Amino acid sequence: MMSTIPIIFNEKNVAHTVVGGQLCPVASAFLGAVVLNRGVRWNRAEFFAQLTTLGIAPIVSVERSAAAPDVTGLAERFPFVKFITPLECISVGEMINLGVAELDVMYVLVLWSDMRIDPQV
Repeated sequence: MMSTIPIIFNEKNVAHTVVGGQLCPVASAFLGAVVLNRGVRWNRAEFFAQLTTLGIAPIVSVERSAAAPDVTGLAERFPFVKFITPLECISVGEMINLGVAELDVMYVLVLWSDMRIDPQV
């Protein structure tokens, strides 16, 4: 079952920076993804490659804090992924709202950056 809850009305304006996010040639207006970075240093490059192989685009990655040193390198390797770094401490719900607000698709997958996706599913 899928949740279709819209983002909240009184959404907090969060100061943030954006890196990357050029248009992706496989982007559809149907399904996008918001990846919430937990701060754990899993292989995020492999994760983004897997999402694009599955046809999930556009992708927005919301960082946990401004201290994410791998963002510049990842943005160069995956120019179609938009990396958002909030300039203040925000909740998980605010991270989701920030990411969803950047997408223009019908459906959004919200994923943690340390999840493993089974390609057989």
